[in-house]
Amino acid sequence: MSAHPVLSTADDGSPTLDIYRQLRGLIVSGQLGANERLPTVRQTASELGVAPGTAAKAYKMPEQEGLVVT
Repeated sequence: MSAHPVLSTADDGSPTLDIYRQLRGLIVSGQLGANERLPTVRQTASELGVAPGTAAKAYKMPEQEGLVVT
């Protein structure tokens, strides 16, 4: 992945939604191209300082929209 999500400094209380919005933005804007691999859930969780379950929830959201395939 050429760009990695980062948690916002705004305290909206939902790192899951923050990660999801950034992933979706990267996909929709074309910064993350077709057939490009996302970092692993564990890698994303580690880099952002969140629980793996939080990152996994965020990854499920674009999958449910059909934006990514696992």
